[in-house]
Amino acid sequence: MFRYLLICLCLQSFLPAQEAVRLDALVEQLGHDDFKLRQAASDELMRRVEKDPEFLQQLKRFTNDDDPEIRVRIAELFNDLPVVLPWMDPAMEKEVKSARSSFNSMKLMVKNRSKIEIKTYWIDWDGKRQQRRSIKPGEEIAIAKTYEGHPWLLTDTEGKGLGMYVPTGKKEVQIIYTGKEGLEK
Repeated sequence: MFRYLLICLCLQSFLPAQEAVRLDALVEQLGHDDFKLRQAASDELMRRVEKDPEFLQQLKRFTNDDDPEIRVRIAELFNDLPVVLPWMDPAMEKEVKSARSSFNSMKLMVKNRSKIEIKTYWIDWDGKRQQRRSIKPGEEIAIAKTYEGHPWLLTDTEGKGLGMYVPTGKKEVQIIYTGKEGLEK
């Protein structure tokens, strides 16, 4: 039993280092002459960011890479990524309304990475909830069009607020709800 624990502890310290080497290798492939290899590396990096938004922070260290090709491709990767909207306290629901003069439309993806079913609501111009869809654990939905400054509320199935999100900026934005939002208070 003691040997097993010792092996587990050794592997835990080895895995992050191994992961860093794999990241370095993927980024290096972005500068490769072979288009298919570059595309595969780019796709893998996008999948990792999708799976773990904190992975983006690790990628940022390559924005000043010595290789100009890698710098350009990392910048393109960042431009292609949908913006992950920040969590806001759902208690703010009573204070927000959709902006009436917003013309900047965007696609919204809502991804439920929690263990509970959630409901999505658009908060209209009068500050009232307009229910859209329910999302089961592990599912995601695309909302074809929303607008900058139009708040979205996630709730549990009983209607208790789990998080507020307000789209800004890009053509594609996403909400990734994990169930851990707001717990760090």
